Amino acid sequence: MAFGFLKGLWGPEAGRKAMRSSYDKHYKLALANNLEPIACGLYGALASRYKLRSRFISEQVHMVEISPFAMMRPDEGRDHLADYVLFQEIPNEIDFAKLRTAINVALRQRQGDSSTDAYNLLVASIPYLQGSGIQWFSWLDDDNIRQLEEDAKRELG
Repeated sequence: MAFGFLKGLWGPEAGRKAMRSSYDKHYKLALANNLEPIACGLYGALASRYKLRSRFISEQVHMVEISPFAMMRPDEGRDHLADYVLFQEIPNEIDFAKLRTAINVALRQRQGDSSTDAYNLLVASIPYLQGSGIQWFSWLDDDNIRQLEEDAKRELG
C-alpha cells in the first residue's frame, strides 16, 4: 500500500508533470526575454531535473542532449524529453520503443537540413557523441548514424 502511494507521488506521471511544468516555465521566461523558447524550455527542464538528481554537466552537453527533442514539434519534444529523463530513472515505466522511434524519426526528417541549429549541433558533435555516454545516441539506427557521420565529414572536413 505504501509503495503504491509513493509511486503515485514520484512515479512516471508525476515525473512527466514536473518536466512539463519546468519546460513551460522556462519557455515563458525565454519569451519574456526574447530568447529561443523551445530550446530554453528543453534546456531548462533537463537541467532542472539533472540538478534535482545532483547530476551536473556542461552547457554544451545539455545542448547536444536536447538536440533531437528540439527537432520535434514543441509538444512532442517536451513530452519525449520527459520520457527520456524518466527512462534514466525508472526505465520499466517508459515505452522505450516509442521513445527510440521518435528520436530516430526526428533525426531522419532533419538529415542534411543545414538550416536546423539542432541538427548542425549534432553534426558538429559526432566525434564527441560516440564516447559521450549520452544515452539516446546508442539508440540511433544505423542509417541515422551513417548520415550524421557523412554530414560531419562534409561539414567538418
